[in-house]
Amino acid sequence: MHPESLLLVALFSLAAVAFIGVLNARGVGRTVTAALLALFCLGAALWSTAAYRASRLTEALAVTAAAPDSNVVHDATTVPENPPGGSLTGVGDLAELTSAARSLRDSMAAEDPGRARALSDSEYQAFDSRAGGYLTRARMLRERAARLAAAPPSGTEEAAEFLTLALQALNASARDLQSFFRATDRSEEQRFMTGFRRGVDAAEAPLRSAESRLSTVAPDFEAPAR
Repeated sequence: MHPESLLLVALFSLAAVAFIGVLNARGVGRTVTAALLALFCLGAALWSTAAYRASRLTEALAVTAAAPDSNVVHDATTVPENPPGGSLTGVGDLAELTSAARSLRDSMAAEDPGRARALSDSEYQAFDSRAGGYLTRARMLRERAARLAAAPPSGTEEAAEFLTLALQALNASARDLQSFFRATDRSEEQRFMTGFRRGVDAAEAPLRSAESRLSTVAPDFEAPAR
């Protein structure tokens, strides 16, 4: 348990003892004095709790704004933006989306929710923030891939279809990872952790198929060595 948590426990314990003192006090003077002390202890505990939550929120916002953790594989990769016209056309767009999907999948595969309980408060908040970032990236890529798959460049129909399947799996995986941090007990944590890993594994085969087929029609695209 961290020092801040210990302080809060101590303050609330002191407040509880103070209220017990009120119940045991005899005489109006002693009762009033004990009540005032109890209210003071409770107020200090509530104020410290609010300050602690505010500091955690500030820390989380700072982590979100900061550069991604260097230990996460390719986590800094930016999802390619749509071209000025707003449409996704051409093999180059499919190649960019496929590369971004590979980066996202590798970043997620490097995560280990099973170690979350052993992390410090700041590391835990950073992990939670990354989980939200993964889900945002997965949704964005899935939506763009779906638009492209509706009218894929000639010769890339299969690649676009496999990419869509891979991103569907990654989206479900990222959603389970974010839900892991909202779980109410260990059984829920285990269920979401299993779903997260299953989705990451399920995305590998269709993503590799998309890369393989894309490499045959895009001379500049090179599928990652496996």
